[in-house]
This record gives sequence, structure tokens and C-alpha cells, in this order.
Amino acid sequence: MLQQWIHLCWKRGEFVSQTVTDRTVRAGIKTRLNQIHPKRLMTPHDSAGSTIRMGVELDRVGRRLAYHVLDAFAGDTDTLYNRSTSRILSKNIIHGFRQLEPGLVRGVPWMAPSLPTIAELRDFDTETLDAARMAADQAVVFQATHPDVDFIEHQEVIEIERRTFSFVPPGYEMKQLTPAQPHTQYREFRNEKLRELGRPVGMPLMTVALDSSNHNYSSARFDGQVYNRHNKAIQAWLTRVALRPLLELVLREATLAGLLPSAPADVEYEWTWPVPPHVDPSKEAQAQDIRLQNGTASLQLVAAENGLDWQLVLKQTKREVEDYRKAGLIHPADRALLVAGRGPDVNGDTDGPTDDEARAMLASLERRTEYLERLIQRVAHNAV
Repeated sequence: MLQQWIHLCWKRGEFVSQTVTDRTVRAGIKTRLNQIHPKRLMTPHDSAGSTIRMGVELDRVGRRLAYHVLDAFAGDTDTLYNRSTSRILSKNIIHGFRQLEPGLVRGVPWMAPSLPTIAELRDFDTETLDAARMAADQAVVFQATHPDVDFIEHQEVIEIERRTFSFVPPGYEMKQLTPAQPHTQYREFRNEKLRELGRPVGMPLMTVALDSSNHNYSSARFDGQVYNRHNKAIQAWLTRVALRPLLELVLREATLAGLLPSAPADVEYEWTWPVPPHVDPSKEAQAQDIRLQNGTASLQLVAAENGLDWQLVLKQTKREVEDYRKAGLIHPADRALLVAGRGPDVNGDTDGPTDDEARAMLASLERRTEYLERLIQRVAHNAV
């Protein structure tokens, strides 16, 4: 569904979904989404002069009241004969688009600013290819070297078998044309045009061309960060206009059906989106570790940056540590803590303890922890 929404935003500038109730579902949530193609939004023919604009019915102050949807799908044969529309209340419609100007009721395709560039690039590639083919087809010409040679009409053509050449007419010499296309600046010009294709969403050239061969780590990371920030803005927009209203609708139905208790008034929702891979995972991991140690980041923030739920990370790590200890193994988290508490040995070795040393250190820590717990209980009992 999200993929369809993004595809429609690029091509149509908007997406339209209708919330319906599927009564064939016996139990659970019966709310479903009916995807409506934006081309089906149409103003009825008998509504001239009304407040319906491009299929969207508005009140006097511009609030959306209803949507008028063509009954037949655009492109079907029935569309030629059946132009009837259905009126759907706005509360049952999820309509997502970027309102770039006041009074805008429909979306503008994200690809619209790039259409002239796409046409120019297509024509440029075609003409460059035609010039290169013409130079290749007429790669050999004959030039007269003496004024007394027999005149050859320019319309006449001497046929030469492909990849073979036997003789040159007397008084003529053979010259080969130097192809001038593609030009030496062809690639740079084409890359400049390709950059314009991704600018509507902040997409860098390496993503448009699917090629980062001309990037180093710093430039690729910076370009990726710009694109990631724009993606986060799109994700926040999708959350606000579509996902959050849909979630509240489902939660309301679940509450009314007795599947969930009533939510508190101050409940907050957090959305965890997939995170693109880092350019250099090791450097990113080191940076996150430094931020955790100096207190400029929390586990919740770092987990969210990696598209994970920090509570699930803690629970999973706890289970793994317990299973490792039961099996007599050293979990990487335990080893990291032991290395941090141990420090370098007398030889300056900071690689960490061996497995036997780590087991002994863990046993010692467990004994100290158990002793401290008994001591705290005794002090508390004496205080009472």
C-alpha cells in the first residue's frame, strides 16, 4: 500500500483511499482500505457552478465535504458510456497530497518539474546517437589528390564490402573521419541533467544513476544524509496525513469491539521506519558507541536511528546473555563490559580476556553482586 502511494505521488501527485467495513470478516477488525485511482475523481456534469472542484466538494470556507468518484474505472469500456459518479463523505476518504499553495485541492505530480529535463535528455541522447552512427556509417571517404583525375559524380557511391578493402581509385586517397560524438563533455552534461531528475525529492546523482563510483566516503555519506532527511520528511508527512488517522480509526473500532481497553488521553505513538544501510557501518557503529558513552545519545535514540525498538533490543539481549551463560559461553555484551572494566594488562594488551578469564571474572562479579544484595537486605532489616 505504501509503495502504491509513493508511486502515485510521483506520477499523479496524490493518493486516495476509502475506508470501508468488510462485513464478511467474522471477528477482529473489519476496517479495510479501498484504493481509488486519482483519475476516478471527477466533477459531475450536472454540477456546473457548484462548489465541486476536480471531484472534491467543498463548503464556503474550503473545508472538504465529500469526494465524487467515477463508478467505472478509467480506461474501461464502460467509461465511454457510463459517466456516473458516487458521492463519498470526506470522513471516509484518506487523501494525501502536498498542498503547495492555498486553495489547492488536488496534488501536483512530483515528477512534473523533471518532465522538460526528461524530454531534453531523451532528445539529446537520440541526436548524439544519430551523429555517432552517421560518422560510423561514413567512416571512409575518398579525396582527389590531382586535378586531372576522373571526376566522380557526388551522387555515385562505391560499395565496399564490410571489413574489406582491396583498392583505391587512381588519383584518390582514402581518409577516415574522426567521430566527434559522443562529445568529451557528454557524460558531464548528462549527469547535470540527471541531477535535475532527483531534485524534487532531494535525491542525489549517485541514487538516480545507481552508481557511486565517483564518490568517496565523505561525499557519499553527505549526499546520502541529505536524501535521508528528505525521506524522513516524506515519512512524517505520510504518518500525519494517512497512517495516524488510519491507526486511530482501527484503535477506535478495537475499543468499541472490546478488543482493547480505552486508551489514555495523553497516549503518544512512535513510528519506526526502515533505515537505509550506512556507507561505512564500522564508522557509524563507533560514532554511536562514542555518543552512548558521553551521554549525547540514548539507547532509544540509537535504536530508532537503526530502525529498531530499543525495548525489544534489551529483551532480546537479556535472553541471549542468559542462554550464552547457560551454555558456558561468553556473550559479546559481557565481553565488552569486562574489557571496559579490566583495562590493559601489564603487557599493555587491550584485546580483552580469554574465555577462561572472562568466566572467572563473571563468577567474581556474580559473587560480589550477591554479597551486596545480602548486605543491602541486612541494612534495611536493621533500619526497620
